[in-house]
Amino acid sequence: MAASKEQLAFIRGVYGIVDEDAGRDMDEVLDAYLTGGALAIQLRMKSAPTRALIDWAKGAKEKCAQAGALFIINDRADVAALIEADGVHLGQTDIPVAAARALLPNGVIGRSTHNERQIWLASAEGADYVGFGPVFKPKSKRDHEPLVGIKGLLQAVKTAPLPVVAIGGIALDNIKQVVGTGVAAAATISCVAQAWQPKDAVRSLVRAFTVAPARVG
Repeated sequence: MAASKEQLAFIRGVYGIVDEDAGRDMDEVLDAYLTGGALAIQLRMKSAPTRALIDWAKGAKEKCAQAGALFIINDRADVAALIEADGVHLGQTDIPVAAARALLPNGVIGRSTHNERQIWLASAEGADYVGFGPVFKPKSKRDHEPLVGIKGLLQAVKTAPLPVVAIGGIALDNIKQVVGTGVAAAATISCVAQAWQPKDAVRSLVRAFTVAPARVG
């Protein structure tokens, strides 16, 4: 089985990542995304004990449900299944998509990708969407894959058989370029977590998708 068309409709616009290492209160960041109009939220707590992850995820799931947003957990398909989250996002070294699908038969499953080969492998595995990047230099990671740039993102959008979520260094000063490639969504971390007014930052990002520039390429 796979995610429904109704679920995948939420993989568009702003895909907000709430990261415990982003340097901002996570509740404040989550509230900014939901208030600002993000349709999908990913919880990233890579170093947290499992119990702490479960406890925080339960509350976040309820808030997302109330706001009408999709709630996705990073890496931990077991936790996503336990709390009945909407889905899981897997990195290249995480469990196979098939294993995650066994735990979340009706969930949304994403896979991080960095080149076209990985995109096609994710599709063959049965992923529902791919994260692709880094487009620009990320502020949230020191060690990262080579930058794909706008040109690489545009090529991925043109050829990918799955919805593409751009990630990596996406900010207010480059969001129009990203939207112009025709991506389904753009994932943000530092752009919101380090903003003076996180809610205003989210609203500006959402507005960029609402008033989309002409597609490049």
